[in-house]
Amino acid sequence: MDFRVGGNWRFCMSRPGRDHWIHGTYQEIAPPERLSFTYINDADGHSMLVEIEFIGLGEETEMRFRQSEFLNVAERDGHRFGWSSTFEMLDTYLATPQAQQ
Repeated sequence: MDFRVGGNWRFCMSRPGRDHWIHGTYQEIAPPERLSFTYINDADGHSMLVEIEFIGLGEETEMRFRQSEFLNVAERDGHRFGWSSTFEMLDTYLATPQAQQ
């Protein structure tokens, strides 16, 4: 991961018998308010844009997440499920004592 505007990232989602590679480029990094990056599926080269906005609300932060340019409804729904699961795990982690340090 090269965390700078124009820098690249890459990761693999693994499940038994299948690896799924994704990569992209950071488009905007504006701490603590905004992050955007491309999200490119290695299997078909399809590129999408992910935009994340962080809004300070006192001691809490609201996150607004947008991903655009889906090929179809099934792809959109699959990503919605995947990101929702990821955010639920993040929420669980952030409630732990380790995350509070």
